[in-house]
Amino acid sequence: MTSTADEGLGKNAVPVTLVIRAWQESGNNGFRARIIRGPRRPRPAIETTSDPEQVLDMAREWLTGLQNPG
Repeated sequence: MTSTADEGLGKNAVPVTLVIRAWQESGNNGFRARIIRGPRRPRPAIETTSDPEQVLDMAREWLTGLQNPG
């Protein structure tokens, strides 16, 4: 079964995933985020941060890697 989203993938394309989960905790700088990138490695990479700019940097790095694999 192929979803509509997968129809544009080439024969050798490997779909990858980026999940950003962000939430606010009580306190001064209560911003928290968990970034999950996969499956380029044997296991997905999971990182956490309290810096919104770092989330944007990680997403930018991930998208750049998607455009320029290797």
